[in-house]
Amino acid sequence: MDEKKRRVLPLGGRNLRGLGLCLGLFLLWICLLLPLGRDILDRNRQNGAMRNRIRQLAVFAGQWDPEKSGEEKRRLDRYARENRQQSPEAWAGYLETEAARSGLQVLRLAPLNPEGKALPSGLEADLEGSFPQLFTFFRQWETRYPGVYTRDGRLETRERGKKVLFHGKFITGPVKSSKSREIPSSY
Repeated sequence: MDEKKRRVLPLGGRNLRGLGLCLGLFLLWICLLLPLGRDILDRNRQNGAMRNRIRQLAVFAGQWDPEKSGEEKRRLDRYARENRQQSPEAWAGYLETEAARSGLQVLRLAPLNPEGKALPSGLEADLEGSFPQLFTFFRQWETRYPGVYTRDGRLETRERGKKVLFHGKFITGPVKSSKSREIPSSY
């Protein structure tokens, strides 16, 4: 009986090898290739976000004018020399004038009505201009009126970043913090 005996494997041998090969490939996919693919997708998302940021910076850099920046710096220096400390009550009338000096457009000024309380008093304002103009305005405002500060401020961009809208409150006087302690106005 020299005939070759057929080998009989349980569950049909060849199918078992194919099943084992498929299982091995599936495990390779789950353990190795799927995490690598996710990492690649995450990196692509991060690179896309970075490209968007770079595009935004390029737009800003394209709009930045060194002469305008120098003019804003000279304007800040001039206001620092003219620094006159005003009383906290006098600041409300000067807000519109200071904004106009900085080249900002005042869209809205409305008095705050803190439910019959005398302090803090203030105004709610919407100011529009370029970012350097807003920066100059807040720097000069900070030096001229140290007892007046902004609260609940929000910036929005308009016209593809060329204009910036500031919406916020200008407040004077002591204000209670979240822990009910008063913050002195002379800081």
